[in-house]
This record gives sequence, C-alpha cells and structure tokens, in this order.
Amino acid sequence: MRIIHALLDETWAEGEVFPATAALVPLLCATLRPPITWLHPKVTLILGLFTEGIAPDPSTARAVHAAVESGLDAYLAMARMPHRRAELDLALVYLLAHFPQHRARIEAVWTTRHTDPDNTARLARCLTTPDFDDPATLRLIGRSWPTPRYWQSPLEPAVTGKEERRIRDLPPDALALIWDQETQALLAYLGAQAEHAIKEASSVR
Repeated sequence: MRIIHALLDETWAEGEVFPATAALVPLLCATLRPPITWLHPKVTLILGLFTEGIAPDPSTARAVHAAVESGLDAYLAMARMPHRRAELDLALVYLLAHFPQHRARIEAVWTTRHTDPDNTARLARCLTTPDFDDPATLRLIGRSWPTPRYWQSPLEPAVTGKEERRIRDLPPDALALIWDQETQALLAYLGAQAEHAIKEASSVR
C-alpha cells in the first residue's frame, strides 16, 4: 500500500488529476483480482475519487474517467464475489454510481446482492439519466436527499400539483443544475461513507 500512496502523491492532489493518473489506473485495477483482501476497498475508493477528478485541461479529466470506466468488468466481477467486508460494498456502490451509461449492467449485478436499500436507492438515482420532459424525472427533483427511498415513505406527502407546476416551469438549464448538484451531493455522501468504513475497518485490522 505504501507504493500506491507514493504513486498517488504524483497522480492526485486535492481532487486534481494529471495525465499520469490515467496511466496508473490499469495498475490499480490489476490489484482487484481475487481473493478479496483489505486492499480492495481502498483501491476501489481511490478509483471513485479519480472519476471525479478535475484538471486545467478538461480532456485530461475525461481521459482519467474513461480509464476508470474501462475497468467496469473487473468492478462487476468483484461485486459478484462472496465476501464479508461491508467497507468494500460501500466503496463499490460509490465507484459504480459514476457510470450511468452502464446502468442496466450495474443494476443487474447490484440488485442480486443483499445490501443497504438506502444506498441501492442512491445508486439508482445517480445512475438515472434525466429526461426533463418526463414527469417521472421531474418528480425526483428535490427528492433525492438523504436518499430517494426516504421520499417513498407513506409518511411523506406526494408531490403536489403546485410543486409539479413550479418545477416544470423552471428552464432546462436550471433543472440540469439542480439535478447535477443533487447527484454530486449523493456521490459525496457515498464517498464519505466508504472512506469512514475503510478507516474503521483499518483500525480493527
């Protein structure tokens, strides 16, 4: 793990990624082979952080995201492996939530697992590609935090006609901004949750 931390010092700095970051991704993915160990959750979390990386040249961030995305088969294979590491499930749900274009594949694997229903709802929301002409999408606006499942409770009121009209009357760019901000809030929560669980597991190990 010291080697990986040394490499991270050169490839990730306070959310910024670099051309060398994309080159590091295959090395990290190679560590995710079975059997499951304490290293898998940490590497999975790192890959999730990479997908959110920023760079002065946007093409650099896109290249890093694409490099991480290319490892999807390995992440899904890992999700199928039997294990008793809750911190790995949390890191995986955080990482997989960044790939909405692969929603069908991800959910086909994830819904077969016995996992936290709140996080499963967060994952589904992050993987949703919005269609602001679809009333179902509009009903999700403002109803994602702390988890979309909270708003599905019978104790919570349904979206009223007044609320629907207010949301529907917003311009598309405003809807997109709200949607993206709510997605980022859920991703930040998933990432923080995974990081906390990994630290807790490390203190026990």
